[in-house]
Amino acid sequence: MNRNTNISKTNGLTLIELLIATFILTIGISSILLFFVRSMASSRQSWDYSRAAMHAEYLLEDMQARSSVSDITGVNWTDWAVQENLNSLSEENIEVTFPQVAANWLEILVRVSWMQKDRPEKYEVKTSMKK
Repeated sequence: MNRNTNISKTNGLTLIELLIATFILTIGISSILLFFVRSMASSRQSWDYSRAAMHAEYLLEDMQARSSVSDITGVNWTDWAVQENLNSLSEENIEVTFPQVAANWLEILVRVSWMQKDRPEKYEVKTSMKK
């Protein structure tokens, strides 16, 4: 009985081929994980900017409901924002200035600022209103 015990050199993978395949797979999985981490951070940043825009819009809508320019300029809008619970962002501060004021119209600048991961962020809206 004669058995053929010669093993072909083309069967299976060599150690180098396995290492290269593992390296390529590791790079691919790392790239996908990095994509997910960055998309989560981007989603959080978008949520914060949307929330800041919503707060500025809410404040401007309340200004629009007021009857005169003096009713608008006579309010401490920072305190008003705190009373209305417009402080859901981290260290959020709402600041309102009136660069130009006339008898029946005014220019309004609303600045919403907050901290996002130890980095200051801000959202500004500049508009004019006629009363």
